[in-house]
Amino acid sequence: MLAALAAASAPAAAQTLPGQPVGDPVPTVDDNDDLETASAGVAGLAGFPGRGLQLNASFLSRYEDNLARRPVKDDGWRLRPSATATYGLGAGRLGFYATGTYGRDIIVANNILPATDRQRLGAGVAAQLSRCNIDAGASYARNLVLTTDIGQFGGIQQRTTQGGALLACRFGSALRLNASATFADIGLARGPGTSAFDSRRWTYTSGLSFTRPALGTLSVDGSLSDMSFTGRFVVTPTGQEEDGLLQRSIRLGWSRQFGSRLTLTLGGSYLDTGPKNDGTLIIIDGIPQVADRSSFSGGGYDAALLFRLTPRLALNARAGRSVRANNFIGAQFSVVDNLQLSTVFKLKDGITMSAGWDQLDSRFRSVATTALERVPRNFDKFDRYFANINARLGRRLRLALDVSHNQRRSDPAVFNFDSTGVGLTIGFELGKK
Repeated sequence: MLAALAAASAPAAAQTLPGQPVGDPVPTVDDNDDLETASAGVAGLAGFPGRGLQLNASFLSRYEDNLARRPVKDDGWRLRPSATATYGLGAGRLGFYATGTYGRDIIVANNILPATDRQRLGAGVAAQLSRCNIDAGASYARNLVLTTDIGQFGGIQQRTTQGGALLACRFGSALRLNASATFADIGLARGPGTSAFDSRRWTYTSGLSFTRPALGTLSVDGSLSDMSFTGRFVVTPTGQEEDGLLQRSIRLGWSRQFGSRLTLTLGGSYLDTGPKNDGTLIIIDGIPQVADRSSFSGGGYDAALLFRLTPRLALNARAGRSVRANNFIGAQFSVVDNLQLSTVFKLKDGITMSAGWDQLDSRFRSVATTALERVPRNFDKFDRYFANINARLGRRLRLALDVSHNQRRSDPAVFNFDSTGVGLTIGFELGKK
């Protein structure tokens, strides 16, 4: 979305097709293990890649002293070879593209995690109209789940089907309008024999922004998300109904760049999230249980500061409160406070060094027990300390070395863990835009 909005605000002659990547992503606590799952485009895609064929291959080697993230440590290696092919076809203001990735998570010397395939297939279209940009696409993916809030996953493989479209329009040099609709179907491709984690979600967003050089950018954004947990049921006076979650939010935001050194972004939100049915008797995997069915209505916020001390050295600070739906733990959703501090230093010859600290506090709501988590989880505090070096050797080859320490403290303590790891990634790119 950010890439499409940036394109919508640029002069017509300088516009890129919507969805084309702009700059490098900022690492967050969520992409600790699976950076490639993050994207700037719709439907889990990275956006229009440019015209022609691109081939990318990478090999990740990572050792962690607690690879499975359990209270009792079980170390191991994760070796991940993968290859991606992307082809873009376009003329003038219309572009089509297709992409496919195949890889494998090879697990060595660990007694819990299995080896699994990693796949992603997708296609999209990007178009420029007289005032508007359109980005639309669909994708299908399967991958091992290695994210921060999964408790004792033991080798869950997730499948995700997504589709969506984004419209971004500009009116004059100051006014921008955007709207999107996305669909996601998520579940287990391999894991414990349960359908408790299967879900479908429709999400709709719209926004309006106004920009002036002396003022910065003022924006208002709204979203509505309707989620169904297709493997969970609520007992009502008229019978069983699918469990579900309804999320609504509205945000007022402001951002401004002060010279070439400082960029500030501030936002305030009203968040309203709760079960679609208030019934407290739910059925998971055929077993009834009484579950907490709480909602959340209140304020959220986000703030980001980028300070460029020199052309090569920058400091980043981010903080926020949001509400997140959960797919693979018993809770329906969590209220999350996050904080990130990091620094980036660009050396000569394409070498970049970065280091930082992330913290994620999650308070779980509408908690139930499942085949994965036999006891309800109430609270997580996750901390991550990281440092990495990225280097480009010519136009085709890239190397990355990273070290990180992860720590989670939970209520109950059965979900606590500590893990320290070191990883080396080698990547090769072939093709042109």
